[in-house]
Amino acid sequence: MTISFNYALSAEKVHEELYRAALQNLAEKPTEIYDYYVCTVCGYTSRRSVPERCPVCNTPGAHFEKIN
Repeated sequence: MTISFNYALSAEKVHEELYRAALQNLAEKPTEIYDYYVCTVCGYTSRRSVPERCPVCNTPGAHFEKIN
C-alpha cells in the first residue's frame, strides 16, 4: 500500500506543475493545445511526449495513454 501512496504523491507533484503551466498558458497563449500522456499504472502525466519509462514507477512508455 505504501508504494501506491508514493506513486500517487509523485504523480500529484507533477500534476501541480502541469496545472500551473496550463494556467500560465491560458493567460499568455490561449490557442496553444498540447497532447498529454498518462501512465496507466501510477497516473504520472507527461506533456507533449511519452517518456521511454515512467519516472515514477518505471513502467515502459508503451503503457501510457494519450489524452488530448
